[in-house]
Amino acid sequence: MKWSHFKSLVHPIPRYFVRVGLTSRFLKVEVRGDSMAPTFNNGDGLLFSKFLKPESLIGRVILIERSSGAGKDLLQIKRAIRYVAIQQVDGLKEDRAASPATHFVRIWVEGDNKESSTDSRSWGAINQSEILGVLLFRYRRTKVVSKGGGR
Repeated sequence: MKWSHFKSLVHPIPRYFVRVGLTSRFLKVEVRGDSMAPTFNNGDGLLFSKFLKPESLIGRVILIERSSGAGKDLLQIKRAIRYVAIQQVDGLKEDRAASPATHFVRIWVEGDNKESSTDSRSWGAINQSEILGVLLFRYRRTKVVSKGGGR
């Protein structure tokens, strides 16, 4: 069989499809700051999946997008702690424990480094729409140098 006949049977995947496919499913993030130390440190590379199963978020590290006071969107890495349902009581919103099957569920998130993290303890539970992805793995670890110069 001639190469020209074989070539007509092969349909290569367009290059743009591969690029868009990868970026539409996964997010690569480099850690900045110490709110998740010692679990993740400044400079660590993390890969997040955009596929979310709300019922399996608790205990997982997630990537969230929060709006700052200056109107700028900030990406933050936090750990999902618990589900919180928002309930209207006499015109006031009230948080209570919830399951993922409950409607209007929000998620309480915290950083692993409690002293250095701004999280749900400051701004309350987040909406599920603020979650961009769930951590798959760390692909690059940064060496942590001790300040005392010892081992």
